[in-house]
Amino acid sequence: MSIQRLLLAAIAFFIVFTPMLFLDDGYFEMGRRAHIRAVFTQELMDEIVAVVRKKVATGKGFFTVSEDDLPRQVGELERDDLPRQVAELGWGFPVHTSFSHDPATKQISVSLVWGGSLISRHGLDISPVPIPFHGYPTYGGDDDSVPHYTQKFYPWLKNGYIMIDEN
Repeated sequence: MSIQRLLLAAIAFFIVFTPMLFLDDGYFEMGRRAHIRAVFTQELMDEIVAVVRKKVATGKGFFTVSEDDLPRQVGELERDDLPRQVAELGWGFPVHTSFSHDPATKQISVSLVWGGSLISRHGLDISPVPIPFHGYPTYGGDDDSVPHYTQKFYPWLKNGYIMIDEN
């Protein structure tokens, strides 16, 4: 009888901790990715990019910044700008929405972020430029020369990346 209990406990441990041990992933991260997959289709992502294109065409709702002497138009999306489906699940509307437009290439990037400091952040980045899995490095902490990677980007549909922030 005790061997059966021990075997059952080992199986339960294996089921619960397998994602964390072998995939560097947990059920909480899987749930946040499932939130994005349940809501966003290719058509919905294309609709959001079309909204940004209209904003850029009107010349309102953004400002121009220069990065490496190249102008970029950046702005935030309002609740009314986003399709109703974005808030259909329990997470509601994103807490932070932003977009970027490169006038030279006409490329548009959109970032939708849910969560905050208590539950960490997750979201969807729509970008024609490929985003590396570990995102982009940040510097700080004890040694400013050592890069830290706190985000993971999982490819989702065309030009879509599910972002999980471990901060």
